[in-house]
Amino acid sequence: MAEGSYIRGGGGVTLDTRLVGLVVLIGLAVGLAAGTVWQAAATASDRSAAARLQHAGVPVSITVTGCSGVSSGIGMAIEYYSCEGTYRLQGESITGLIHASRNQLAVGTAIPGRVVPSDPNSLTRTGPGSVNAAGPTGGSYVSALVLGVLTLISGGLALWVAQGFRGRRRRPDRAPSA
Repeated sequence: MAEGSYIRGGGGVTLDTRLVGLVVLIGLAVGLAAGTVWQAAATASDRSAAARLQHAGVPVSITVTGCSGVSSGIGMAIEYYSCEGTYRLQGESITGLIHASRNQLAVGTAIPGRVVPSDPNSLTRTGPGSVNAAGPTGGSYVSALVLGVLTLISGGLALWVAQGFRGRRRRPDRAPSA
């Protein structure tokens, strides 16, 4: 036996693959459940903001003051543009980030928008060229539903594997007869 291949007191490690599988399935189910909750909350927030903008928002004319390119990483190409604009509301000139616009807009261009008077951060471009895939009611719950179904499937598999542990009976060690 080679001297380097022996570990003193190392009796060998055995893994129960069903237990490892159970731990992985439980971790998957917990991760999917967290993703489901996060996605549903984000969609609810988007829908609430869209409804608030639709019902409490007022039309404004936004004058573009500048745009900056946003890239996906170091040395990458520009993914989209983030633009700022100025609008007048109740006699006051306000500058804010223009939502629902991903294209580079020419400085000085006037574009239609909406804003909730009590929330200047809700400034959103409307009309032609606006990016509002969510529509007037906000995002869709489809992705949250898909994640929920995957959560139920992985949770069911974890329960099935756990039942296998419960159903497995070990024979008690027999004492030697005298």
